[in-house]
Amino acid sequence: MSYQVLSRQNHQNLRLRATPQPWAFARDRAFVGLVAAELAEAVRAFPVAFRVQGEQAGMVGLLGFGKQNLFIDDKGQWQGSYIPGVLRAWPFALVRKDDQQVVVVDTDADRLSDTDGELLFTENGEPGERLQKIIEFLRMMAQQEMLTQRGVASIRQLELLEPWEPVVKKADGQPLKLQGLHQVDQKRFGELSDEDFLTLRREGGLPLIYAHALSLRSIHLLEKLAQKQPEAPIQANLPPTIDLSDEYLKF
Repeated sequence: MSYQVLSRQNHQNLRLRATPQPWAFARDRAFVGLVAAELAEAVRAFPVAFRVQGEQAGMVGLLGFGKQNLFIDDKGQWQGSYIPGVLRAWPFALVRKDDQQVVVVDTDADRLSDTDGELLFTENGEPGERLQKIIEFLRMMAQQEMLTQRGVASIRQLELLEPWEPVVKKADGQPLKLQGLHQVDQKRFGELSDEDFLTLRREGGLPLIYAHALSLRSIHLLEKLAQKQPEAPIQANLPPTIDLSDEYLKF
């Protein structure tokens, strides 16, 4: 991947197009960041866990093991019922640079072209309608990320997280294990004082805990997918190309 700050000067002729293998770029992403607004849909599709890296922590969707995303078949199609927002926003992302948020684009993405697809900028150099909606979606995700981090911070402050290493079995009986994730210690959570419980509710931690707990039922879906790959990938249940309608950039 090669990210550049998106600008009318450097990307005036850049176009966004549909591709026959829209999710191939995420084949090696075993987990992906999530924000609070999408958890209601995400928990029904795959397990949701917490990832802690030093002082930083967030919520992630567990999509596979090692460097394999089990939700993407050999034709680059998505096999599940929900696609995380950060993947739908690709090849665009919002990053902080010099105390400002700027839109960056992966210029290596096959969804981008100088000849085919919808122009990102108008003839006057202004963001086109599609790019405006993408930027709006990225900003909404950034706002949700702040709320999510606030909720996760309240959970960590009460020391409710513990290491979690989920294991599923492949068709040949061999185990697959993913390390580096955390789950909520349900015993400690159940023993919280009324004051601490109210703190979690006020800081937005409670919905994250409940979403995480509900999502653990989806671990069997990962095992089902692990047992079907790579010998007999499940057929995709979504269209073969990315939907560029307005509904696409919503939670």
